Amino acid sequence: MADANENVVPPLPMMRKWTLYAHMSDGEYADALVALGAFDDFGMLFRYHHHVPPPGRVFCGREACAVHGRRVEGYGVFREGVQPAWEDPSNAGGGSITARQALSSTQLDAVWLPLCMSLCNEEFGDATGIRIVHKLDRRAGLTHKVEVWLPNSPVAKIETVRATLVSEFPFLAFQWTPHRTEQHSDRLTGRGRCGGREGGRRTATGGGRDATGGGAPRR
Repeated sequence: MADANENVVPPLPMMRKWTLYAHMSDGEYADALVALGAFDDFGMLFRYHHHVPPPGRVFCGREACAVHGRRVEGYGVFREGVQPAWEDPSNAGGGSITARQALSSTQLDAVWLPLCMSLCNEEFGDATGIRIVHKLDRRAGLTHKVEVWLPNSPVAKIETVRATLVSEFPFLAFQWTPHRTEQHSDRLTGRGRCGGREGGRRTATGGGRDATGGGAPRR
């Protein structure tokens, strides 16, 4: 007879705890952030990845996703206790290594989970968090931003992280962007889509678990 614990996946703990955020398309920047949950184990990260629609489906029109009735236009993962804002003491004086370009749904999904894995595996050094957002740039049109946020860091550390990103995502062009004094209202938009058929609307706050409550939200 098989051992009852035979199929139990052992814990895969991380070095620290992280918070998953959804970025809404309207309102002031601080009001447009919703914490979906926290995790400190890779198994928990994979469960969130399974239950939360990925950027390629959400940003590219195949599946609209909303939290409290507001459209999701970005995701972020930040250290526990660190807000995804330039004014946070852990981010003040730092910046982000950013790639800004239009991506396909396949490229978006090829970036997001590996980016999360590298962050939580401490491969980006002192990074405080990551973001991936879908926005309408007045000059460039529809585009996406992939960001790794770093605190005030020596140039050598910044270049080490940038080299890691370039090696992992050779189709992205990364550059260092210092944070300004006050958080800009990263104007996200639901008007543009990067291709694909508009799918059914899914709400992370419907029946079952709320996206802001304990555990992974249901799709």
